[in-house]
Amino acid sequence: MARVMIGTALAIIAYLAVDELLYIARPMLRRRGLSILSQLRKANWIAYIPLPIALILALLMVAAPLVSLYIIMVGILVVLYLIKRSRMRERIETDKQVAQLAMAFRSIYEIRPSIFSVLEAAREKVDEPLRGFVTSAVETFYITSSSKRAFDELREKMDNPYLNQFLYILERSETARRGAVLNALDDLIERLRRRERLRTQTETSLAVVTGQTLVILLISLAMVFVIALVEPLRRAYTDSSGGQALFIILTAIAILTAYYIDRQVIALKERVL
Repeated sequence: MARVMIGTALAIIAYLAVDELLYIARPMLRRRGLSILSQLRKANWIAYIPLPIALILALLMVAAPLVSLYIIMVGILVVLYLIKRSRMRERIETDKQVAQLAMAFRSIYEIRPSIFSVLEAAREKVDEPLRGFVTSAVETFYITSSSKRAFDELREKMDNPYLNQFLYILERSETARRGAVLNALDDLIERLRRRERLRTQTETSLAVVTGQTLVILLISLAMVFVIALVEPLRRAYTDSSGGQALFIILTAIAILTAYYIDRQVIALKERVL
C-alpha cells in the first residue's frame, strides 16, 4: 500500500514536471527553434534558488533514496514553474517599453512626420531590449530602403501584440493623413494606459492571496528542514516505507495546494494582460 501511495505521488509530480517542460519547449520549437538551455539562461537567477535548496535537503535525507529523489524532482519542477512565471513579468515590461516608444514617437511625429527619422529619435526614450531592436530596424531601413523589411525584422525580434499594433499604424502612415495617424497613436496609448491601470489594480487586489501562497510554501519548506535536521524526526520519515510515503504525501499536498492557488492568480492576471 505504501508503495502504491509513493508511486502515485511521484507520478503526479512527474506529470507536472513533464507538462512544464512541454509548455516551455512548445512555443520555442514552434516560433523560434531555440533550445531549452537558451530559454533557461534568459530566466531570472532567482528562479534557480529552489534547486540548490532541494539538493541540500536531498543530501540531508539521503538515508531514504526515494525521498531524496522526490525532493530533487520537486526542486526541478519549482524551477521550471518559476521560469514560466517570469514570462509574465517579461511581457509586462515589454508592454511598458512599447508604451514608452509609442508616446515618444507620437510627441516627435506631431512636429516631424518622418517615420524612421522619428523612430531614430524616439528610441532614446525606450529601455532595452526594445531600444536595440528599434535601432536595428532603423539601420535596416537605411541600408535597404525597405520599410516593410525593417518592420518585419522588428516583429520577429519582439513578438508583442501592442508592438504589432504600433507597427501597423506606422505602415499605414504612408497613405494616411497625419491627423489620422496621431488619432490612432492616441488610441493605442490610451489602451496601454488602461491596461496598466487595470493590471496595477488586479495585483493590489490579489496581493493577499499571493501572500497566503508564499506563506504555505515557507511553512512547508520550514517543516521539511526541521524534519531533515532533527534526527528523530528524520528517522521517523526515512526508516520505513510508511514514513516515506507520509512525507511525500504531506509535502505533495502543500505543494499542489500552493500550485493551484498560484495558477488561479496567474489566470486572473493573464485576463488583464
